[in-house]
Amino acid sequence: MKSSDREFDIILLGATGFTGRRAAKYLKNHSSPALNWAIAGRNIYKLKELAKELDIPSEKCFQVNTLEKTETDQISTKTRIILTTVGPYSLYGEQIIASCAEHGTHYLDITGEVGFIKQMADKYG
Repeated sequence: MKSSDREFDIILLGATGFTGRRAAKYLKNHSSPALNWAIAGRNIYKLKELAKELDIPSEKCFQVNTLEKTETDQISTKTRIILTTVGPYSLYGEQIIASCAEHGTHYLDITGEVGFIKQMADKYG
């Protein structure tokens, strides 16, 4: 699947955590109306609460366990870019990176875990 055929431009993973909420608010307040983005996280109730607060349609909320391939595949195939704030990345990051690599999805995180970065770059490119 080409990235231009994706439903979303960005899915923000970890949207209900401290940093994720800030990123979601920033996207809501500063992104172009043409940007089609969604939110994801492990707790659907918190996601829907955040969506209501930011006036995001509930159809743009995805419950995801970052350790489960089927769930990470579900979001990585829907978007051009996964932006994740779910850390520690050495515990919760590899499966989403693997899914993005497999499906040709761009991946962006905020990690400072140098060893993890090296390991993932060596493994997935």
